[in-house]
Amino acid sequence: MQYPTRSTLVSALAACSFFLASPALAAGTVTIVQQSPIDVLGEYTLTLPNGTQTTIHEQERKEITSAAAGTYHLRIVPPADAKVTTTVTKNGIDQTATAEKDVSFTIVDTEQVLVTISYRYDGTVEVQSNPEGASFELLGPNDLRVTGTSPATYSGMAPGVYRVTFHRKEDCSLVSPIQRQLDANKTLTLIGAYTCGVVAPPAPPPVEPEEPVADTNEGRTLRIWVATHQAETLPGSTVRTTITVKNTGTRTVHNLVISAQIDPAMLQWSTPLPRFGTVSGDVAFWEVPQLYSGKTWSVTMPLVTNASVQQGEQSVVTARVAADDLADGSTDTLLAKTTVGVTGMPETGFRADVIFLILSTIFTAVCAKKTVQQHLAMERA
Repeated sequence: MQYPTRSTLVSALAACSFFLASPALAAGTVTIVQQSPIDVLGEYTLTLPNGTQTTIHEQERKEITSAAAGTYHLRIVPPADAKVTTTVTKNGIDQTATAEKDVSFTIVDTEQVLVTISYRYDGTVEVQSNPEGASFELLGPNDLRVTGTSPATYSGMAPGVYRVTFHRKEDCSLVSPIQRQLDANKTLTLIGAYTCGVVAPPAPPPVEPEEPVADTNEGRTLRIWVATHQAETLPGSTVRTTITVKNTGTRTVHNLVISAQIDPAMLQWSTPLPRFGTVSGDVAFWEVPQLYSGKTWSVTMPLVTNASVQQGEQSVVTARVAADDLADGSTDTLLAKTTVGVTGMPETGFRADVIFLILSTIFTAVCAKKTVQQHLAMERA
């Protein structure tokens, strides 16, 4: 009667030892990061070891915790005209770096994998002057700022607007700043021409003064709009706001000053501002030399809501435009306002929260775009 009891006890102890000796299931981590010199990202399709596919659009960072062991595959679609380099790092050590758009990697046990997708452009910016040897400052996309002496050539430059300011040369006239657009993977040449050592011509003989002719500003009118890409946002998040100015008159308007004013208790500027805007306290400014009849000028600026703002509070963004030669009586169209509201995340769970926020952002952005288009259509009519 004792033998079966001992046999059962031994079997139980063996089974217990087996489970204690078996290692716990472990999982790794996959982090995928996209990097670009401009504010444009690509997309990629990630295939998991079980065959499940997920497509990610213009997302800077994605992290997969508890990633199953096995082989992962990435198919990358870069932005238009961009070139791509993908680096795979395991546990802090680089494994592969490739320019291919199809990339595979394998996870074993608890490996930490970092995949960095870097986009680049092969544009060239040449800075020249006549005479040579002029010092300058070059500004460009993504907060680029370099200084140098002409002639100078910069390669690997991203598309966007570049502005060069030449410094004064002795016995030479000062060159005005030059601003131009660089297309993707093209060459942009910025040339500053000094006038040096010129003797001033003799003064002309006096001329009898003519009767002054009245120069009215009739036909010089502007209209300004401001719209947020989403009517409501969360505390501590970013909301994009677009200001649009149109020359609704029949003549060119000169020396425009466009401004935007915020409530600093609720909103903050995200600097540097696009299109070379400047900030003074709660007001941002843009200077536009001229705006032709029927043409528009616009800028989209990111605003950050303060983390301490309470749900239900609202902040007003006020946009204004002024110019040297506007017609009288057009002040009603020179000011526009929009409201940014603060909301809370619905208590529906993390996944539903994210979907709700994405859908509401897209819906509000579409509505804002349609509103601006309707205003422009009414002006054309």
